[in-house]
Amino acid sequence: MRNFCLKVHRYLALPFGLFMCIACFTGLLLVFRDDIASLLGTNAKEMPFFIAVKKLHRWLFMMPENPHGGLSLGRVIMGTSAMCASLILLTGVVVWWPKSKAMLKNRLKVTTNQGFRRFVYDTHVSLGIYVFIFLFLMALTGPVFSFGWYRQGISKLFGQKIEKKEVKKMDLEAIANGDYSSIAGIWQDDKGNKLVFNDKGLVSQELEGYGASLTDYGTASEGIYGGRDGGFLLEYIPAGVTIGDQVDDQGQVVFKDTSDASKNRLWYGVGIASFGEQGSIYYHVGDE
Repeated sequence: MRNFCLKVHRYLALPFGLFMCIACFTGLLLVFRDDIASLLGTNAKEMPFFIAVKKLHRWLFMMPENPHGGLSLGRVIMGTSAMCASLILLTGVVVWWPKSKAMLKNRLKVTTNQGFRRFVYDTHVSLGIYVFIFLFLMALTGPVFSFGWYRQGISKLFGQKIEKKEVKKMDLEAIANGDYSSIAGIWQDDKGNKLVFNDKGLVSQELEGYGASLTDYGTASEGIYGGRDGGFLLEYIPAGVTIGDQVDDQGQVVFKDTSDASKNRLWYGVGIASFGEQGSIYYHVGDE
């Protein structure tokens, strides 16, 4: 049993050790980000450094199209690394477990006079045991933020119910009449770009909307003018509405709807026609 656990401990640590270190160090920075930001007299959410740290911690910079639930390679790697960390820690305890009280005493101290290799080994073993419970809890709960099925499993294990958030309905008729309260808040795409709306429309000193109009395919469309690029098109897409593939005159697919149709979405494009390009999909990520 011990030899098997030793192999699991080693061979999982080799490929996933780097990602575990990234998760630990970036997580530590995120814990103290507000304190660091206050010392610098700024807001942590507006600091590019901490925005980058969060993207590294959650997605290895491979942000999914939908940050709240969507999958990306980076999210899968970090979530899988956390699950493997739990196995690495548990197998490490099995390998460490002493057979006698005398061995227990030796395995809880660090030897400093028997060479560097022994010092590193004792440090790894002893400190690993001292911080085991903290690391194990972090590894056990980490995948909750990556995988829905894991989140549901953990909630059942601990007898906690996950309350499903009711998706606020996007009121297209109200939007077309100038009332944007149904989409008020912060919207974000997979690149981290954000659009902010209040009940009157897009909040910006550089951009101006000229009013939305209803379409015959279940959305509302609006032209936004100003900014560095001169403007862009927005499509307000309610939950449950999907957009069919769009092709150009040569029959090439220029837009394919890969968005999460269970959520309200915004489509952003810079062309002269809606869905004439792949564009970007924005999801609601928070209140203003």
